[in-house]
Amino acid sequence: MTRGTSFSVARGPDDADAVPPVRYGAPDNEVPAVLAVEKVLGASDDLVIFLAGMRVYSNGLEFELEARLRPGARLGDRAGIWEVLTEYHSPGRPAGQRALLGVQFADGRRGSNVEGVADGGVSLGSSRSGGGPRAAQATYFLSPLPPPGELRIICALPGAGIDETVTVVDAEEILAAAARVRELWPWEPERHDLRRPSPPAFPDGSWFSSSAQPEVD
Repeated sequence: MTRGTSFSVARGPDDADAVPPVRYGAPDNEVPAVLAVEKVLGASDDLVIFLAGMRVYSNGLEFELEARLRPGARLGDRAGIWEVLTEYHSPGRPAGQRALLGVQFADGRRGSNVEGVADGGVSLGSSRSGGGPRAAQATYFLSPLPPPGELRIICALPGAGIDETVTVVDAEEILAAAARVRELWPWEPERHDLRRPSPPAFPDGSWFSSSAQPEVD
């Protein structure tokens, strides 16, 4: 099994001094270890945000974040909670209408979905999301794996009455799960062919043919 927080990329003779990129996404060459973790991260009378499971990889962990809104309730100027779990703290939106999420390792390193709130090479980002007016879910990837000790998850949604709440997860369970990760094959970077595809062959006089002149009535 490949362990560590990064994967090397093969380099040619002209870039011998290049630094291989760190992979902050879930590896596509591994079968993760699954942890059943259910914890409420923040709650008000109308809204609940909770952790609904983790998938552990060799370079980090993926966790599911879910939210439920009481029928008839509103979240600020919204009728529901669509996109709230994945909106980043950017200048264009009021802070009260997006979930703020952060993590802190036992050694003090931090990561967050708030731009600029991170140190020690910790990355926390959303990879996919979905939902509707009253239920939503988002997948976050945290890299690297936390060191032994407490993994603290900080959640807040001020506009919905959810103040900063700290939830503790035992990192020992995560590291034990990492030992069960199965590598399928050595990882290789994706190859993207940026060449334009050849256009298909069109019948003579086709409207789609570059040589054809459109008729004007």
